[in-house]
Amino acid sequence: VPTRNRVVLEAQMSFPTVFQKYPTEVVDITIDFTNRLAGGETISSVAASVIPGPSGTTPTITVGAVPSLSSPVATAVVSGGTDGQTDSIQVIATTSTSEHLAAVVDVAVSVRDF
Repeated sequence: VPTRNRVVLEAQMSFPTVFQKYPTEVVDITIDFTNRLAGGETISSVAASVIPGPSGTTPTITVGAVPSLSSPVATAVVSGGTDGQTDSIQVIATTSTSEHLAAVVDVAVSVRDF
């Protein structure tokens, strides 16, 4: 049975964020958009997808179809992956003012202890 872990990341996105996981883990990657919202602005919807990672290889991680949302926090469920490969997920949040905010998380997969 896969284990499930949780990590919370702030969506500052001035540089990519890296999360490490084992291939068999199912993890919640939580992205907090608080610092990117104007006063009174909220997140109205969110979507997540797997995108090519920094190495350019075909991604082997999967992300759940619909991330959960509790504005300003979005949570994507990530599973799978190939040992030694880094893939990426992209989370797009749509705000109450119709802005689109993007966050990218690199997911490094390894069977080694971190």
